[in-house]
Amino acid sequence: MDNETGSRSANTAEIAAKAARIAKGAAAGGTYGAAAEATRQYLPKLLKVVAVILILVLLLPVIIFASIPHYLFGWIGNENEGVKNMTELAIDISGVYDRFDDIIKRTTDSVIQILSAPFKNTLPIEINTDDGNTGLNWFIAIIAVHYEQDLNVISESAIAKMASDKLRHSISVGLTLIKIEVWDILPDALMELLGFSEEQRNWAELLVTSMTEEQDNEDYTEGTDYGDITFTEGETDVTYFNQTDSRWSDLPYGKTGTIGRSGCGPTALAIVVSSLSGKTVTPVEIADWASVNGYYVEGKGSRHTLIPDGARHYGLSAEGVGRDGQKVADALADGKLVIAVMSKGHFTSQGHFIVLRGVTEDGMIIVADPASVSRSNQLWDLSLILEEANKGADAKGPFWVISK
Repeated sequence: MDNETGSRSANTAEIAAKAARIAKGAAAGGTYGAAAEATRQYLPKLLKVVAVILILVLLLPVIIFASIPHYLFGWIGNENEGVKNMTELAIDISGVYDRFDDIIKRTTDSVIQILSAPFKNTLPIEINTDDGNTGLNWFIAIIAVHYEQDLNVISESAIAKMASDKLRHSISVGLTLIKIEVWDILPDALMELLGFSEEQRNWAELLVTSMTEEQDNEDYTEGTDYGDITFTEGETDVTYFNQTDSRWSDLPYGKTGTIGRSGCGPTALAIVVSSLSGKTVTPVEIADWASVNGYYVEGKGSRHTLIPDGARHYGLSAEGVGRDGQKVADALADGKLVIAVMSKGHFTSQGHFIVLRGVTEDGMIIVADPASVSRSNQLWDLSLILEEANKGADAKGPFWVISK
């Protein structure tokens, strides 16, 4: 197995490792209706993290909606034909999701080719694409609910069809130029297109929640007042905040979290807003705003939408650039800041938001890590950051370029 394939498989496993431990041993089949009813009955009364556990106990979603490799379940060599068949199907689908970006690109290219065909040999054609509105986690959840977790139906062709269904386009014919734009719709719009009921929407959101990596700061230490720190090495001076700062580390984030434990998202955003707006906005202010406006997932951390929505709320421009390393490097060279959401690796053992604050002459990246001054003073290879960035990010992540 080559390194790229290995890392993809590891990432797929990490998406729902905790859910896998809950779901292990649960009986498959015939429980979708029970899960939907439980969601309807309990979601208004329970914290979402509790509801997730409840639903996962009723159903075997991980092997189906996330297609976790069978080794997580200890089913290697199992002689039961039903289990063997389900495991083989799950492994196949896991490979399809590993190629998700390629499928999206191929589908988009096909749509562009069809749209462009009537205009060939007429006028120059300008093509703009805007994907990533429905990221991998939401896509997996929606397709799982739509097909009621049926592994025999969730195939590569079904996934490719939904990838096509979520695309929209426009054509503008001018005197000297034809513009074609292709974009994908947001999760809510996709669920509306598929006719989801309220129960199905709730179930999809719970699946996304269970796949969201926890933003729990394991390096959390108490009692340090970091005072005023400004990094000046990059094109833009950066005001630094640390989520574990004693001034706010124990203050609440949501109902169950604290800024010190799970406030990397608000802290990263506070760093960027304060650096670019000329006004000091603390992690406390942003954590309060994020909580009130539904950007905190109890027991998990910040939704990825916090970054672009929060930046715009504070008067800045935000552009999700997916995994485009060149756009990241160009933005940093232009003095813009980039917020990244990271997966397991050098920055975190789970999930974590950091700020990319500049690029050196030899192409190394300097960061502002909300949980570590030490990591903030190191140089990082862009390829490592790209590799460890969250591969299932929504809201056009895992990188967002923020500017004035």
